[in-house]
Formats: sequence, C-alpha cells, structure tokens
Amino acid sequence: WECRVRNAGGELVFSEDHGSPRLLVRVDGQLAAVTMTQGAIPQRVPRVGDKETRGYTDGDVTVRFDFVVTWVAPEAVREARPWDENIRADVTVTVVKGTARSVHRGYRAVCVR
Repeated sequence: WECRVRNAGGELVFSEDHGSPRLLVRVDGQLAAVTMTQGAIPQRVPRVGDKETRGYTDGDVTVRFDFVVTWVAPEAVREARPWDENIRADVTVTVVKGTARSVHRGYRAVCVR
C-alpha cells in the first residue's frame, strides 16, 4: 500500500509514488528527496490494528513512519474502486537530523493498495 501522510493541521508531509526511486518528505518546512532504507511496501491487504514501519533517508535526515491501520474498506469496495484511498492509518513520525531527534504524533495517512 502506498500512502499520503498529513500532519495534525492537514498539511501534506509525505507522499509515496513507487514509480519513482526517490520520494519527497517535508521536514521543518523544507522538502527533502529521500530513499527507503527500512521496511517494504506490504503486498497483502492489511487488517485494522496492523503495524508497519518504513524508514527513509537523504543522508543528512532520517525519517521513520510508524503506521497503525485504523480502517480498511470492505473487499467489495476495494475491488470496485482499487484506485481509491481504501486504507487509513494513524502515524507517528520520527525525524533524526544530526544529533537532534523529534517525534511527531497525531499524523494521519490515507493509502491505496
């Protein structure tokens, strides 16, 4: 599943497009092109409560997304509209830049399988 993550204010902070080798993430208001270094995109349909961790880096900044699935569309909806956002998750984002580490909670993801 590929996800878009928004912060508590609704601002888009991350969007996965796995047709691209590098992805964009917003860190401290700036966009950084990052590469996945931890985790993999799951191939099976998740269940509510499933946890997934994905890590990305650009060399200077490391970002980890900890997803907890909160909602999955019924199978009939997923099959009829596979391009729709059919998975939702709560996300904790951890950013490490040099020796500074910050943890951000209350983020939300909408995902497409």
